[in-house]
Amino acid sequence: MMQVCPEASSTPVEVRRWSGRTRRPSRRLSWQRSLAAVVMSCLVGCFTTSGVAAPLLPDLFAWESQSRGYMYGGTFDLVSEPGRVLYRFNVAIPNVGSGPFEVYEVTHADATQDVYQNIYDSDGGYTQVLMGSFSDVHPTFGHLHLEGLARYSLREVVAGDGVGPVVAFQLKTSHGLVDSVAFDTSLPGASPTRVYDDVLANPLGVSIGWADLYAKSIPAQRIDVTGVPSGRYWLEVSIDPNDIVRESDETNNVTRILVDLDIPRVPVPGGFTLLAIASALLPIWRTRAAGLVH
Repeated sequence: MMQVCPEASSTPVEVRRWSGRTRRPSRRLSWQRSLAAVVMSCLVGCFTTSGVAAPLLPDLFAWESQSRGYMYGGTFDLVSEPGRVLYRFNVAIPNVGSGPFEVYEVTHADATQDVYQNIYDSDGGYTQVLMGSFSDVHPTFGHLHLEGLARYSLREVVAGDGVGPVVAFQLKTSHGLVDSVAFDTSLPGASPTRVYDDVLANPLGVSIGWADLYAKSIPAQRIDVTGVPSGRYWLEVSIDPNDIVRESDETNNVTRILVDLDIPRVPVPGGFTLLAIASALLPIWRTRAAGLVH
């Protein structure tokens, strides 16, 4: 099925603000935010001298690493979706900004979900900005449903290793944002240990200096390459393709690597090979030949 990348919403964005002395979404995370606020207040004093608190924004990008197998080392899957060829690969999304990437979800009775970004500031308060409203296709799980966190694309390679048209893509829906692996805990405001560590918590997030990892074993962690010819391609991961995340740097959201793909042929519909079908039919033929069919 062809997927169409939705455009960023043109409707007014809902914004809620709280001061440092009012309600916070999660008490257990407050020490890390306080540390970030103290550090960053020293770095962004030019914003606070006028009495305006500086926002501590996240900065997300796709981490490519051969040694860790992030984006590299993809594999083909001919089993999960019968009749399709899927290219699977790991994606890690670090946060190198001055504040956490924190999301808070509100799920309604009709299984729609409003997802907010909590943006902290140098005075200890925070602003809650509506990122979007989504229909949760798995409401019984009771987890986050954030559509369009990333877009995975396979693009043609043109002359001079240029970037050509998209030949296949997949939009990434996140069901849990956590501190999976450390990226750089020496960054200002970074915690030496995981801050967000429970995929069923609310809020969820990626703290400074940590990365959220999506392993290729996750069902939707793939690009459908059925019918795509073998060859050399750009594998591209674009973070926040619809610009719904407030970030400090919007210029580093796209990461590309060259991959040489020997794409397998489409398997027989139903996930059976011809040998498997022949093996299944042989006992039936033998039974009929013996006159034992009833």
